[in-house]
Amino acid sequence: MGDYEGKRVNLALAFPQYDLMRERLFESPMSRSGLVVAYENERPEEIDPLQLPVNTNVGQCVCNVLSVLYGKRFDYHGVIESYGRIQVPEMGVYMRPCRSDLPFNSHNLRTRFPVKLETGAAARVDQWLFPRIDDANVRRIQTACGFYSRALQIAEQDAEGAYLHLVIAGEVLASLDQQSTSAQPSIRKGFADSLLRQLDEKFFRRTDSQDEEVCHFKLEGMTSSTNRQFDMRKCLESVYDLRSRYVHSGVPFGYWVTPKQWVNDLVIGRPSLPDSRLAKTLEVCPTFCGLEQVIRYALLRRMGLTQS
Repeated sequence: MGDYEGKRVNLALAFPQYDLMRERLFESPMSRSGLVVAYENERPEEIDPLQLPVNTNVGQCVCNVLSVLYGKRFDYHGVIESYGRIQVPEMGVYMRPCRSDLPFNSHNLRTRFPVKLETGAAARVDQWLFPRIDDANVRRIQTACGFYSRALQIAEQDAEGAYLHLVIAGEVLASLDQQSTSAQPSIRKGFADSLLRQLDEKFFRRTDSQDEEVCHFKLEGMTSSTNRQFDMRKCLESVYDLRSRYVHSGVPFGYWVTPKQWVNDLVIGRPSLPDSRLAKTLEVCPTFCGLEQVIRYALLRRMGLTQS
């Protein structure tokens, strides 16, 4: 609760009308929390007021970064006021119901890398809230945050598209390692290695899954339904295999990775598919919820955050 005053960006809670207070503030498919983002821009001199630019990048960047910080879905509704001009925000998505049982929609803290759901927690990512264009690595991390945020926004309607957004976020993070090494590994291996470096012991201690004994991540010693042994590296490599399979053949896979009510990290069992290669890949693949936790954890570590 409360407002946050940062170095360049301020956050203020926006409350619903009184007659909608209970529906919005108590956890349900219609519950929402509103934030107003305020920042100061220098007004260009000697320019027609109608030609003043509308800077939408800041609001979108704040949504992306806060989505990663809290592990929650944030929707950007547009500019309210810019250079004295009042504008009407787009509130359509604010009126749509969502699955409040999913960890990125619920009112509960995330189990992996928990961050208190208070505006004051934004101080931990203050340096990331205002877009910077002078540092290529900062731009890459902000880009990865954007793909992560969009994945959460479309996960309930388009599981395949959301999954691919997470994969792209992972690829962007992998490019940070490729910039600092002379030897270039294969894209598949580089993708897995980059994420695996960010997953410390704390990541494997807990899970959002409702059954911590079934289908959750382990560093090693995971067993598939056909008694195949695999480790976390194999699991992450299978993500890139699935991405490549989809891009090159268009074979759908959304049903198998879509968020389920038990929020399992891994696909349960080997899917019964005519494509045996795809079935084997999915058997050791993370679900959307599993991959989402990997990408968020890696992003937070890349942004310099540590768990208490």
